[in-house]
Amino acid sequence: MTRLLDLRRYLAVATLLAFAVYELAGVGMAYTVERKAMFAFFGVTLVVAAVGVAKKQFWARLLALGGSIGGLLQFGAFTLAGMRSPSLTLFAVLSALVTAALFGRRMARHMDGGTYEGDIWRDGGTYGRALGAGVIMSVAAVPVLLLVSDWALPAPIAYSLAGAFGLAALLLAFRKTAGLLVMFPASALTAGFTGDLALSLDWKDFVKDLILRWLEGKMLVVFLGVLAIVAVVTLIVSLVFAVPITIYLKRKKREEEASESD
Repeated sequence: MTRLLDLRRYLAVATLLAFAVYELAGVGMAYTVERKAMFAFFGVTLVVAAVGVAKKQFWARLLALGGSIGGLLQFGAFTLAGMRSPSLTLFAVLSALVTAALFGRRMARHMDGGTYEGDIWRDGGTYGRALGAGVIMSVAAVPVLLLVSDWALPAPIAYSLAGAFGLAALLLAFRKTAGLLVMFPASALTAGFTGDLALSLDWKDFVKDLILRWLEGKMLVVFLGVLAIVAVVTLIVSLVFAVPITIYLKRKKREEEASESD
């Protein structure tokens, strides 16, 4: 079983490096700053993740899955919008290969060396799944926010939220409580801006645009849907960790006060 898991890990490393080359090549071909930033973010993330996966690092698996599942979300968005191309198909295949190679509880244990009782950051149940979902959705949010900047959302807002989600993903991948503190306001603001944008649309005119301008209309609907999913999932993750983290911080404060009194 260990040999099979190692083979999957080696496949993931090779695919991640190929995926990174694909993304970094897109920086030179992109025609807008937002798209250049999106390709650069994905490319660097995948290179870092490949090195970490090769060293069997827990955080690297989460970053890699965030990039690959984010890639599948983008592929779905572009496909639903009516876009078809060989490069988009290759993008989907690479994303699917990384996801298949690294997904699953056995691979998580193989990469992490097991779970630790009483440690929510290394929990193999609810907290472990919530942590993974938080990292994956945070990474997936970054390229979508960059794509909708100056189109569906003002550029400063989109860039700020993308930066916050990227930082939250990195902190959470390293099991840092600060990641939750960054992710929660970012997800709440994303939910608010997405809801405000959806409510501000004139849906009668929008349906006409959707019929007459297939690509632009469909992409707006799909990206709004992706941002809504990201916001809901990351908010749920924040709530899952809220109680245990609060208890932990209170316990730590009491221990510090007790040590000072002694």
